[in-house]
Amino acid sequence: MGDLLERLRAVPELSAEKALAAIGGSEASYERILRVSVSSLPEQAERLRNEEGSSVRVLHALKGALAGIGALSLSEQAGKLEQQDASRAFLAEFCDALDVFTGRLSAIFTGTADKPPGKLPALMACLEEIAEAAAIYQLPIALRSLAKARAYTYGEMWDERLEQLNVLLERFDAEATTRWIEKWRSEMIG
Repeated sequence: MGDLLERLRAVPELSAEKALAAIGGSEASYERILRVSVSSLPEQAERLRNEEGSSVRVLHALKGALAGIGALSLSEQAGKLEQQDASRAFLAEFCDALDVFTGRLSAIFTGTADKPPGKLPALMACLEEIAEAAAIYQLPIALRSLAKARAYTYGEMWDERLEQLNVLLERFDAEATTRWIEKWRSEMIG
């Protein structure tokens, strides 16, 4: 797992060494726990998005699960939202952050960290949403779609591309955004 632990160090939301120490240093156990989390976090985020009424139970469970795998900042955020009985907007933002985190972990386990993501159709759909929103100057919609796109990518190359896209959106340059997205999409397909 040494190589895996090294790759996990690149996940900014994860304190792998602290979590590993907390479970007694068993790298194999930590890897199993992370793999279970990668498969269960999307479902929990979806429950949180669709939760009618109070989301306290789901947030409490997420707070513990995230702390257990070393995602301390996300665990802390879940705890704050739990205490505040947060609004839908804050919950959606938290779910987007969970999606990004899960996407990064998933990319590490599937070996796609520096390759086009396995969820290429979903990424392409996000890029299409961004282009459409930029064309009608709907920055909040474009930025939400950009946050979703981050869930389907991992690695320095992808982070740089998404950051370039973010800069174009913040400049309200719809034409350049659309050209850039078309160029990126053609590179991914071709």
